[in-house]
Amino acid sequence: MMKFRKLIAYSLLTLLIIISVFGLRPCQQNIDAEKTLVKQAEVYATEIRRLPDASYLVAVRTPMPEVKVDMLRWWFSDFMQTTEHYSWWHPEDHIWMDWENKEPGKIIGASHLVHEYIGGDLLKLRIQFVNPFEFFSYDPNDEDTFVICARVGLLDKEINIAKMCHVVRNTLNGAEMRSRFWLGRNHFSKIYGINNWTDEFFDELNGVCVQFGQSKDKVCYELIAPIDNKSPVYNVLLNKKNILNHIAYIVDEITVCSEELLSNKFVPLGEPNKAVAYSLKRVQFFYSKEFGYILELIEAPNFYHDYNPQNPT
Repeated sequence: MMKFRKLIAYSLLTLLIIISVFGLRPCQQNIDAEKTLVKQAEVYATEIRRLPDASYLVAVRTPMPEVKVDMLRWWFSDFMQTTEHYSWWHPEDHIWMDWENKEPGKIIGASHLVHEYIGGDLLKLRIQFVNPFEFFSYDPNDEDTFVICARVGLLDKEINIAKMCHVVRNTLNGAEMRSRFWLGRNHFSKIYGINNWTDEFFDELNGVCVQFGQSKDKVCYELIAPIDNKSPVYNVLLNKKNILNHIAYIVDEITVCSEELLSNKFVPLGEPNKAVAYSLKRVQFFYSKEFGYILELIEAPNFYHDYNPQNPT
């Protein structure tokens, strides 16, 4: 029986709306402004679709006749103060609200605490408004455009599950609001109980971005996303096969453990390679010819990930 030092658990070759600073894609810091800040009216697609990184995009276009950008700016920055005000936006779905760190006339830096129905489920959320510059690399607000961006987290846990952006533009007969929501990490938190996350690692040596999550029972999960279409995991996501991909073990020496694997009908999938996520320690993958699964050896004894329970999605 193989005596590996530490079971890391399964690597999930999938990516939540996660990762990166706000969780869209781990290797992409900024939103595609061309698709989000559509200049023409009535051309913004309302849609729900799965992105290549396994996160979901929800996009909604809302015509607002006889409403202007300045009205929406006032609504969010000054007017909305009570649950009654909040319910006026949606009388059935908006149940309760409060503010955290709210200053008069300002929205950036404030957290909107809400109870609202989404898809039939009552969710308790903390909507943390941030500078749009962090999404677009510049501030798109002007006299005819109002843009607010936010991280969306759970109200009772320090976990962010999505990010969102409302873009309101003046039109000839009023205004038009384009909303985008990127959803992801909630699945892993609910199903696997993952409540702590590391920072993201951009690993050009292996063509991937990775992030580690830890559940309450201390099982470690690794999320992997391709850097580009040349990445070894690109086709896995594209074809939706082997998403739950492999078991990984931390070992003292790859050479010693590999001998035991080779004698048990495993074949190496390549030479040992340095991994950024393990401080450039070596890793190597093997395939079981007998049972058809992948096993990873990580030559990093006494290595521990640095988890941050407040790490944003």
